[in-house]
Amino acid sequence: MMALCGFFRMIRIVPQDSENAERSKERLIDMAWLLNDLTSDLKTPVDLLVQLQPQMEASKQNFQSLSRLCIASLIVNLCKFDEIIVHYGAEINGFPDAIKAPLREVKIEIEKRGMYAFRSKYLAHAFSDVKGQPKKPLSFDDNVKSMMRVIDYNLNPVTENVYRFGAWVYTQSDETSVVHVIYNAVKYIESTVGGLGERR
Repeated sequence: MMALCGFFRMIRIVPQDSENAERSKERLIDMAWLLNDLTSDLKTPVDLLVQLQPQMEASKQNFQSLSRLCIASLIVNLCKFDEIIVHYGAEINGFPDAIKAPLREVKIEIEKRGMYAFRSKYLAHAFSDVKGQPKKPLSFDDNVKSMMRVIDYNLNPVTENVYRFGAWVYTQSDETSVVHVIYNAVKYIESTVGGLGERR
């Protein structure tokens, strides 16, 4: 009778372990698809910066409009990356150092450059919202200056900082660029779980 009770306890444990393993696999797949989406969302603005560089340099107005469009998109998506890394921190802890370390380096750079603060103040709102002060429209000049601080590499002319920031996000031949770092993580997860299946 004792042996039979032990057998039934084992039966209850196995499905639970199986469910946990399936849940862990699902989390990895969800993470991989979120990161996979980001590779396109980060690469496209950089491609535009490269392709439209002649038109941007031909006109100050073109440069301001196109660079703001592309940089704003990059910052929003880099902040998404940061959120993904935080949410799936436990999974990333189990990754090999060759995958884990570059992901964390990108996260540190995002936070060091104050991208969240810029996104929250300038990209998502039209008015300043300082506690104890009346709301007022955000100025174009403050917006541009704050953006330049986020992407500053101390380059001259100052416009070169835009292209340098884009190159950090994606350069085809640079495996340390952000898009490559993300892509390598996606491929690692895909090989670990045996395929990602269809996008959900």
